[in-house]
Amino acid sequence: PLAVIVCPGWKKAQFIFELLGDYSMSSRPLHPVLLTIGLHKDEAKNMKLPRGCDVIVTTPHSLLRLLTYRSLLFLRLCHLVLDEVQVLFFEANEQMFAILDNFKKNVEVEERESAPHQIVAVGVHWNRHVDHLVREFMKDPYIVITALEEAALYGNVQQVVHLCLECEKTSTLLQVLDFVPSQAQKTLIFTCSVAETEIVCKGSPAEQGDKKTKSVLLLTERNASHAVGVLRYLERADAKIPSELYEFTAGVLEAKEDKKARRPLCPYLKAFGFCKDKRICPDRHHINPEMDIPRKLSNESLPGFGHIR
Repeated sequence: PLAVIVCPGWKKAQFIFELLGDYSMSSRPLHPVLLTIGLHKDEAKNMKLPRGCDVIVTTPHSLLRLLTYRSLLFLRLCHLVLDEVQVLFFEANEQMFAILDNFKKNVEVEERESAPHQIVAVGVHWNRHVDHLVREFMKDPYIVITALEEAALYGNVQQVVHLCLECEKTSTLLQVLDFVPSQAQKTLIFTCSVAETEIVCKGSPAEQGDKKTKSVLLLTERNASHAVGVLRYLERADAKIPSELYEFTAGVLEAKEDKKARRPLCPYLKAFGFCKDKRICPDRHHINPEMDIPRKLSNESLPGFGHIR
């Protein structure tokens, strides 16, 4: 194949495969193949790609199983496309780096001028895995970031958060900026009103500090709806997080969970016993006796113990 598109799951792979089929009707035929290989050894061993296949759409586990028996698969490859790259590394980190190592070995074996090897990674979040991907597996990468908060992570902007009461916000800000200046430094301050702007402007001294860019966020009780998102962002930035923020966020999450009483039970919780991320999951994570009581499908009583086969 000329291109391999790696998706985080079979549903997304199916969706991309169908899109390629639609695009092929208005462009040159791509002859895409949807590759899903199970755990059975013979399935990967006996897999034969159709002649003329230009694009493979697959998942990390399926691709790695195929590479076990088709180590030369990447020799003709021009484009390795990683869809939802942050999810790929979160859910299949080991498999992804095994795939990338295989790709890198083929690149080192065969350097081509006319059709060079290329990795295209698409995602919504910048993280350390993506950073490692860029540094270790991409030669002269071209990076496009459209979200300012992700650009801040890429630029290694130091994130600092202060919790305070709304009535103390301005004074807290002035304390944060209360440095003895030795070197002029540009400072950009965002406020919520014209009145706050005037107060801050009158009271703020010249600021100095090290050359590293710093972002200072003041969080008050009025920002409760943003607390969870702020916490997740600070965790991704490896920032120092006040214990008060964890406590505040726990209360916010508990209140949100109480509002989900009539929502269906989280499918991940039912299937695996845990949720991938309760902080953003829209479904319920507490048992509701009214909704979750087992339905009686026959006159036979439900077993209270035993083994599930």
